[in-house]
Amino acid sequence: MKLEEHFEGTKFEYDLAKALLTFVPRQFEEALKDSSLEYEKMGTYKERKLKTILHYFTNFYTVLQDLELTLLFLRKERALILEHYSAIESQKTYYNYHFENYFIRLVTLGDIVARLGSTVYGLNIDLKKLSIYNFKDKIKKEGYYDIAVITDKLIQSLDKLKKERNNKLHSGKADIDLLSGTVIWEDYNKIIGSLTTSSLKNYTDMQVKKAIKNLHKESIAILDIIKELLEKSTDKLNEIIKSTN
Repeated sequence: MKLEEHFEGTKFEYDLAKALLTFVPRQFEEALKDSSLEYEKMGTYKERKLKTILHYFTNFYTVLQDLELTLLFLRKERALILEHYSAIESQKTYYNYHFENYFIRLVTLGDIVARLGSTVYGLNIDLKKLSIYNFKDKIKKEGYYDIAVITDKLIQSLDKLKKERNNKLHSGKADIDLLSGTVIWEDYNKIIGSLTTSSLKNYTDMQVKKAIKNLHKESIAILDIIKELLEKSTDKLNEIIKSTN
C-alpha cells in the first residue's frame, strides 16, 4: 500500500473536508471572477482558519508524494542504475543519495504536525520559532496531555532518525547508509577484474529490498502516530467548525 493511501481515512480529514465544502467552492469561484479578491483572505475568521488548517494538512500529502517518488528511485532495477546515470560513480552513491533524501523529507512531517497542531489548538507560537519540540511543551502547558504524549512518541521516532543521520555526519561517512554491511559487488568489478556472479547479485538484491522494506515499515509506523494525533484532535477541530465567528 502506498503511503498516501495508508494516511487516508481519518475522521479529522473527513470532518475538515465536509466543513470546507460549505464555503470553499463558492469563495474560489468568486476569487476567479474578481481578480481584486484574495482567496486566502476571504471569509470569516473561522473560514480563514479552516483554510489554514487545510493548507497544512495538504502538506502531509505533498511530502508523502515526494516519499513515494523517492521509493520509486530506490526500487529501480539495479542493473540499470549506472547505465541511466553514468555520472554516478557507484550504485552505493545512488542509494545513499536517495536514502538521505528520503530521511530529510520524512523528518519534515514533524514540522507539519507542529504547524497544524498550533493552528488547531490556537497556541499562537511564532512560526519562525515553531518546532515539534516547543509544540509539545506548549500543548502540555495548555492541559492537552494526551496530545503531548502522542507528540512525544512522534518526537522519539523522528529523533531516532536524526540521531542516525548525525552519527553519519560526525563520523565523516555518508549521511544515510541503510546498506551498511551490504556489499554491492558490481561496484567492485573494476577492482577485482571480473563480473559479479548471479548468486552475489541476487544476494545484494535481497539486501537492498530488505532495507527499502524496513524504511517503508518505519514510515508507516510514523504515519500511524500522526493519524493517532489527528484523531485525538478531531473534537478540537469540530469546536472550530461549530464556532460562530
